[in-house]
Amino acid sequence: MEYIDNTIHPDIISIKNKLQQISDIELPKWVSFKKKERKSAPDSLWTSDEIRNPLRETFHNCCGYCGIATDVKEIQEGDEIKTIPTGQVDHYIPKMEWKALSEGLVYDWDNFVWACKDCNDNTTGKGSYYNEICMIFKPTDKQDTDYLIYVEEHGTYQVRKDFFDNELIQNRFKITIKKTMLNARSEKRKYNYKTVKDLLLSIAQYKKLSQKKSKFEKHFDNKISELNNFLKAHPDFKPLMLLLITNQLHENQITYS
Repeated sequence: MEYIDNTIHPDIISIKNKLQQISDIELPKWVSFKKKERKSAPDSLWTSDEIRNPLRETFHNCCGYCGIATDVKEIQEGDEIKTIPTGQVDHYIPKMEWKALSEGLVYDWDNFVWACKDCNDNTTGKGSYYNEICMIFKPTDKQDTDYLIYVEEHGTYQVRKDFFDNELIQNRFKITIKKTMLNARSEKRKYNYKTVKDLLLSIAQYKKLSQKKSKFEKHFDNKISELNNFLKAHPDFKPLMLLLITNQLHENQITYS
């Protein structure tokens, strides 16, 4: 699980303002539904494109919990075919918890996590899980993600050594593993990571060679194209891949966009 900065979307101010306007109208309906004063649940307006698409972009179209890329599907709406993402807007604090209802978290941007269907499943995944003392790790919380470290050899995440003896963090890690697919994608994650790392090593080598002999510039450009093509064909775990790319190329003073 890599840290996702959910404050950097270019339209973040207008998005939050829009959510506040929606919350002013819709939150009382959810409270009434919780109290069983209302028979049917209000509309899930967080699934609208103006909310869902910016969230998906913020998470690089990858599940915040396990990193798998979310696909898109086509649906028929009248005479039009509409393309929608298969990922879901997860409420980190579940919307039907009194904490979410009392603190206005049902329509709070900071309470949203872009999630795959598996991780957001109510039966086998995180879904509506809530334990105020032992919550799963939150991808938009830098402190939470800093408790974890990626183990390249296994393609999995583990608790950093500094926190081995912290019982609460260990329990939160266990429930995160149980309720999400964080370490269930290890083989695919390991393959992507190794492939990208190998390409970055070649890019760094050709960059050094090209500084001495211009004939290697073409090889350098080809490897950059190969990296871009791989990332396009294998969009999973993009936050982790971008972190690797940034760190590796920065060490070799190579600019990449």
